[in-house]
Amino acid sequence: MTNIRKLTAVTLAVLLCTALAGCGCGKKKTDPASEQVLKISITPEPSPTPAPEEIDPEAVVTNGNLTMVNSYLAEDTGEEQ
Repeated sequence: MTNIRKLTAVTLAVLLCTALAGCGCGKKKTDPASEQVLKISITPEPSPTPAPEEIDPEAVVTNGNLTMVNSYLAEDTGEEQ
C-alpha cells in the first residue's frame, strides 16, 4: 500500500513539474518595441495643401463647389530627366 502511495506521489510530482515547465513559467516577458512591432495610427494626419491660385492650373480640378489639388502635378516642374 505504501509503495503505491509513494509511486502515485512521485508520478503526480513529475507531472506537475512537466506541466509547469510546459506552460512557460520560465519564459521571459518581451517588450513589443524590442520586437519591432509596427505601430498603426488610425487617425489620419492632415497635410498642407497649396492654394489653388498659387500653383499650375493643370494641377487643379474643380467639380461644383469642390476644388482638388493634385500634389504630384503641383510639385512637378515639367522638366524631363
